[in-house]
Amino acid sequence: MQKAGMSPNIEVMSTLIRRAAYRKNFYYLLELCKKMDDLAIKPNDACIKDIEVAIRQTRKNIVKMERGEPVANVYKQPKLQAAFRAFMFHYAKWLIKTEMQPAEHPWDAYRRTEDEAVTDLSGRLKDEHYQAMKEIHRAQIHVTQGKQLSNPDAETVIKSSKQVRISEKPLQNSKRYQKSKA
Repeated sequence: MQKAGMSPNIEVMSTLIRRAAYRKNFYYLLELCKKMDDLAIKPNDACIKDIEVAIRQTRKNIVKMERGEPVANVYKQPKLQAAFRAFMFHYAKWLIKTEMQPAEHPWDAYRRTEDEAVTDLSGRLKDEHYQAMKEIHRAQIHVTQGKQLSNPDAETVIKSSKQVRISEKPLQNSKRYQKSKA
C-alpha cells in the first residue's frame, strides 16, 4: 500500500485489527499496534473493543485449558500462548501511551457549523419549506374549524387531498355494499 503512495487510515487499520483479533493472531496484532504508532493513527473504540474481546476469549479459554476442561485446539498451541503473553506485555504499555480518537456522532456530518451563513441556497430552501408547511397546517386548522381560508392555494391543496381520499374507496364497488342492496 505504501509502495503505491497510499497510507492506511483508521478504517483500514480497524479492519486489519478485527481480522487479526478474530483469528487470535497476537503477533500480527502487536505489529499493527506498532504500525499505528509509526503512522500516527489514533485507534478508535472499535479497534479497542475488538482487541479486548480477543483478550477476554483467550484468557477464558487458557484458564479452562489449565483446569482440564475441553477447549478448541487453537488455544492448546504453545505458539499462541507465547504470542498472547508477548502481546499482553506490550499492549498494556501501548494502551497507556496511545491517544484515542474521539468518538463521532453519526449526525455530525449533517449538522451546520456556527460560521455557515443562513442566507445560502440551502438555508433559503429550508426557510421556504418551513413557511409552506406552516401555511398548510394553518389552512388545515381553518378548514376543520369551518373558517374561510386566507390563502386560496392552500385550500385547493386540501380539497384535492380530500378528493383523492374519497375516490380511493368507492362504496358502490365494494362487495359488502352490493350484498346489502340485494
